[in-house]
Amino acid sequence: VKYISSSELVDISPSNQALFKGESVVTSALLEVTEERPAIGYIIKGHGELGLEDSSPLRGMSQLSRQLRNRNFTLRTLDLTTSKEIPRDTSVLFIMGPQIAFSPLEVELIKTYLYERNGRVLALLEPAKTHGLDTILSDWAIFSPDCELQEQDPSGRSAEGDIVLRRLVDKPNALTRVLQEQDLPIIGSRFRNVKFDDGSTPDSTLSVTPLIFSSDNSWGETDYQRRPFKYDINRDQPGPLSVAVAAERAAGIRKGTTSSGGRLVVIGSSDIATNQKINRGGNQAFIIQTAAWLADRDRAVSITPRVASAYQITATAADFWALALRFGCIPAIVLALGLAISIWRRRN
Repeated sequence: VKYISSSELVDISPSNQALFKGESVVTSALLEVTEERPAIGYIIKGHGELGLEDSSPLRGMSQLSRQLRNRNFTLRTLDLTTSKEIPRDTSVLFIMGPQIAFSPLEVELIKTYLYERNGRVLALLEPAKTHGLDTILSDWAIFSPDCELQEQDPSGRSAEGDIVLRRLVDKPNALTRVLQEQDLPIIGSRFRNVKFDDGSTPDSTLSVTPLIFSSDNSWGETDYQRRPFKYDINRDQPGPLSVAVAAERAAGIRKGTTSSGGRLVVIGSSDIATNQKINRGGNQAFIIQTAAWLADRDRAVSITPRVASAYQITATAADFWALALRFGCIPAIVLALGLAISIWRRRN
């Protein structure tokens, strides 16, 4: 049995807008009572990542964690410095914006999880931060040069100055479907380039799909000290730039295995998952859908909250009496018939 309180159906945004979440909450309740067990997500900590229960606007992800739990995820933190392996019950491993590099031992733990156990990993990486995960990305034919997206197209900027990304992969894709169907952009303040590694060794078991792109008028800035930023054809990455990539192996990479292959999604921004940005555009919908895909729960489609609108009906006195007559006549007739029958029965 799953109970839903009235307070769960409506949320108040920072701008004091009432957001209706009924569809999302009811869907979550149905999933919780029909699925055998929740998906287990481990949030890596120890490198300055976003805080799982942190409510701060810039480095907290408490709002996202609440939405993941609503999609029947159980979330736990994981410190790799004290772990000998990724827990066996892991459905998805989350790397949420590390500020310092992973150690070689930690990298090996993640590699083993992906290779030996066909693991599922979501990594959100920031520009100008050394993460130490390059060998893992290379094994999955993904390359993320250290550059920051600069968007020159006016339509690619919000009124607040954030970058607005609307260009998606052309082919239908499970991860971007919710963005396409609801015409939702990804909105964030900073992005780094994440793309298919053109120099990778061909691998018939591996499929790599860039998902989200900047405009043709953008570039990837490599010199963070030079201001104002200006495109340098000899140093910078020319646009359009991919900022999110999904990699999937068709089957287990070990010979003889029949299990489904591993999956790795890398997004060049952790900003979109913070409390400040998670409700902007399609940020929440995209991350929730990505987590569901990684956990093999594609039916847990993300449903974005809708603004609860107030409706006003304007009617004249004549309109009011006309409505009263229409809706009052039938109940009055039924009541009169009931009374007449009751009186007739009593007399007889």
